[in-house]
This record gives sequence, structure tokens and C-alpha cells, in this order.
Amino acid sequence: MRTLLVVAKAPVPGLVKTRLCPPATPEWAADIAAAALLDTLTVVRATDARPVVALSGDLSRAARRADLASALTGCRVIPQRGDGLGARLANAHADAGPATVVQIGMDTPQVTPALLGEALDALGAADAVLGPAADGGWWALGLRDPVYAAALRDVPMSTPHTGRLTLEALRARGLRVAPLPVLTDVDTMTDARKVAAASPATRFAASLGGFFDDALHGNECWLVDGGGNREMVPVRRWRGAPECTERTLIERCGGPTLDIGCGPGRLAAALTARGVTALGIDTSAVAVDLTRRRGAAALRRDVFATVPGEGRWRHVLLFDGNIGIGGDPVTLLRRCADLLEAGGTALVELDSPGTGLWRGAARLEHVGAAGPAFPWARLGADAVHAAAACAGLTVHGLRCAEGRWFAELARP
Repeated sequence: MRTLLVVAKAPVPGLVKTRLCPPATPEWAADIAAAALLDTLTVVRATDARPVVALSGDLSRAARRADLASALTGCRVIPQRGDGLGARLANAHADAGPATVVQIGMDTPQVTPALLGEALDALGAADAVLGPAADGGWWALGLRDPVYAAALRDVPMSTPHTGRLTLEALRARGLRVAPLPVLTDVDTMTDARKVAAASPATRFAASLGGFFDDALHGNECWLVDGGGNREMVPVRRWRGAPECTERTLIERCGGPTLDIGCGPGRLAAALTARGVTALGIDTSAVAVDLTRRRGAAALRRDVFATVPGEGRWRHVLLFDGNIGIGGDPVTLLRRCADLLEAGGTALVELDSPGTGLWRGAARLEHVGAAGPAFPWARLGADAVHAAAACAGLTVHGLRCAEGRWFAELARP
């Protein structure tokens, strides 16, 4: 009988993946860990081996606990026991035996059934298999006889030398050790982004969201477009209270207002505090969560999908460069006209005169990393009249304050 052993920790906020914080919050880090564990369990159950999970922590407090409970159905779940990680690993091998055991953790959601099958098959000729991790540790250990896992009790864990010392400890017991491919395990957000890029279809990759979500949590981020513009995303401004110019503009909102691309929700929250009915929409789950925490209503919604109250909004907001959403300002403004009631207005932030209408692609960049390209656009104050006319809107006014340009567009 062959066994795949997963050594895991219940993904409880504040207790797992703390090195992801910041930029992640404890809740987000726990969700990332839960997604990684779910991907791992899916792969393990897709192999021809008995699944055993050595679990620590309180699953009832974990992120995605219902999904995890379902994924653990059919797995033998055993408690971790022992003082120190080395002892817990050795005991887990012993408790999962006496069959051949290949053990992994929950930090390599990119692992595949084929790779685990390779590890199990290698134990037909070798006494042990060891999968090195890029940080100097290891991601997999297989033993034909789990009694030899006792070697782990004396190996310092979670160091840059753990992989080498583990290999030496196994060989010192006379074991023939076959190598497995080197994998990156997830400790930092840089690791997480690398693993997600290699496995984009996983739950893990989806749990990270985009580079925009990182920015919302405080990571420095730049927007780079094909027109040669590179500018820092002003997340600190977004996370603060509305600036004087913004307050002056949104004071013109005297009826139900839709904040398109609401980000962390400063505008929707300010309107709500004034007693104005306001709703923020954003495609980022992180943005929606931050907006709700500020006391405003928000939905995860694409502006081009169905939106509540279509044709009945008195005002819509397109601040912070959101005129670029979708890569076509005319189409976006036409959509705004559909959302507005007759006589309603769109308050739109623009680029400075001379920009014209630019359409192309952009990407978000962090230090040492770049996200995927997406459609983007810029609309200058000099081009807003023509764009508005094509969308069936009329420019009622242009305003420049504190170096930022805004237009008020009205639906007839």
C-alpha cells in the first residue's frame, strides 16, 4: 500500500502565512493558505495512493472551513503530535505507515498528480526520495519504510540548510536517496506570485487576486502603459479621506450615486456619511471588502455586467483614472449614460489637455515583478467633448484643481 501524507495547519487568520503580511492582511493570508491546501488535497486525491492528512489547529476557525471539511472527506485525518516540527514530521510518518509514505506540506499548490506519482514510483528502486525547495528546505520526503523518518528529529527545520542536512541524515542511515525536482514553496508574497504565475488555473492563484489587490494593501505599484507613461498608483490617497477637490465635487451629488471602480471606498463612504444613497462597485474582492469596512455598500461587479438600479442613478463617479476601464472611454461613457436617469450626471476625472484619446494596453508593476497586460485608455480634457457626444452625453463643465482635471457630463 502506498500513502500520500499531507502535513498541514488549519488556516486560521493570524496563525498561518504570517510572512505574507504585509501586504496581505491576516484574513487574506489565511484565505491564501486555505486555497493552497485545497489545491494540494485535490491533487493528492487524484493519485493512486491512500490520502492521509496530519492536521494541527482548529479547523472550525479556519478560512474556507466548509470547503476544507468537504475536501477532507475520504481522507484519513490524524492529529500532529510531538514538540518541534522535526518530531511532528517523524511521528506523522510513523502514524501514516507502515506503508510506503511520500509526505508533502501545504506550501506547494503547483504540485501535480504526475509529480507525486513520480515520487511514489521512485521508491521502487530507492529507499528515499527528497524534493529540494528553492529556499534551501525541502517540499517532499518519501520513505519506503517510514521508520527512517526518525532521522528528522535531529534536523534543524526552517533554515536555509534544512534540505542539505536532511539529505545527510538520511544517507548517514545508509539510505539510497533519489532526488525530485526543485520547487518553490510559498513563504513570501514574491514566492506566491511566482507560484501563481506557474499555476494560473489553481484556487491558489485566484486567491491572490491581481497586483491591484496587493496595491490596495499598501504595496508600491506602478501603472505602465503602451504610450510610454509610468506613474505610481496613488493608493495612499485612495485609502485616505477625500481631498478638498474631491469633497467639493461629490457635494454636487444630491441623489443616488454609483461609484464605478470604487477601490477602497473613500468616495462611497463619504457620500454615505452625508446621508446620500451610494453604492461602490469594483471587480476586486479586496476593494469591496475595504469599502464595506468603511461603512459603505459595495458589490463585486463589472460595470459592463448587470448593475443594480440601471437607468435610475442620479450620479455616477469615474475618478482615479477609471475612465480607462475596459480600454474604450466612449464605450464606458455610453454605459454610464445607460446607468443614469434622465438629467443625471457623470463626474469624470480626466488627463490633462494635450493627452487626447489614447487606447492601448497597460500593466501593473511591483519591484521586480510585472502583472499581465490589460486594455486601458486615457482621455484628456481636450478630447472629452467629442467622446461625450459619441456617448450621448453633454459636457456641462470642466474644472482643474490641484493639478487634476474633472468634467461633469449630463444625460439629456
